[in-house]
Amino acid sequence: MARGEAWDAPEDIQLTSSWLATSEDSSAAAGQKASDFNKRVYEHWHENKTTTNHGSRSPVAIASRWKTLCPMLTSFNSNAIQALKAIPSGWNEDGVIDNELYAIPDVKRHGIVLACWRIVRDAPKWRVQDVSLGKRNAFEILRPTGTKQAKLAKQVPAMQAHDELHARFVKAPERRRRSWLNIKN
Repeated sequence: MARGEAWDAPEDIQLTSSWLATSEDSSAAAGQKASDFNKRVYEHWHENKTTTNHGSRSPVAIASRWKTLCPMLTSFNSNAIQALKAIPSGWNEDGVIDNELYAIPDVKRHGIVLACWRIVRDAPKWRVQDVSLGKRNAFEILRPTGTKQAKLAKQVPAMQAHDELHARFVKAPERRRRSWLNIKN
């Protein structure tokens, strides 16, 4: 099988955004197959891609690239979290993160990893849960909407249209009855 063209930074960034958007969409539920999830990531990526330099990529290529990109992001995320817990005096967050980039052996990937990490760093999978503080406040952790709530939100416009249609059909016989009573009187 022939090797495809190299991925560029905008494609990796869009793939990361597509993966995040698809994984946070709770209307599809967590019980879906990996192939269905990858198909949804591919569809989102294909709809939102900004470059056409490399033609079209297949769903298999998208899944394969994510399997390469995800471990890099996971490794960098864990290193960055450890480093950010104890920021040295005189350093700021950006300096610590730039310093952690040097743990990645491939210098060409520093910009890609940093750009993709900035997209996913606040997602639930990548966020650190600090359980040592005792009880948590309800406002501290924003959870994504559940499957039932997401499906209900999609159904609300249809239910409103149904209610309007029902009201129209209920009012029509009442109008006929009133007009019939007016004719008799």
